[in-house]
Amino acid sequence: MRLMFITVDPQTRTIKVRAEIDNAKGRLRPEMFGTIRHTKATRVVPVVPAGTVVQGDGKTVVFVEKATGRFRPIEVKVGDRSGDVLPVLAGLRPGDRVVVGGATLLRAQ
Repeated sequence: MRLMFITVDPQTRTIKVRAEIDNAKGRLRPEMFGTIRHTKATRVVPVVPAGTVVQGDGKTVVFVEKATGRFRPIEVKVGDRSGDVLPVLAGLRPGDRVVVGGATLLRAQ
């Protein structure tokens, strides 16, 4: 699965897209504007900074806060990195609070 993260330009209310389109008739030119309809299903997933995810012992984990100052490693499945973030495809629930800095220090304890 390939994930993309899109940000709408607030000035022009547009997004930049890279796509492969059949142009056998030669009607399309570089820098043209157009409308695209996405036909595949999409889903919303949590995204975390790449430093949040700790890998080791054959597992990929993030540390979730269970109580103030108490953290527990939770195994997760992540997608492909996009910039400085990773999509979490499985393992986190809505509302989970994760450690975003210093997770490797928790692993050492």
